Amino acid sequence: MLRSTDIPLLYVDCDIPDGMTLVEWRRTNDAAARRTRDEARSARPKRRLLPRLAPQPVLRPRFL
Repeated sequence: MLRSTDIPLLYVDCDIPDGMTLVEWRRTNDAAARRTRDEARSARPKRRLLPRLAPQPVLRPRFL
């Protein structure tokens, strides 16, 4: 039977700084990405919306 001391530890390089959890790192990255998206959206020229037409009645034949 394997014991936890028999299992080798593998270390992987990552962007998460020491002392920060994965959840905190994701929150900061997501917040930064959201801010850049919002800034890009506000920098775009505003589109002028066309007025909506009134709904037209549906014409159906009476002899169906």
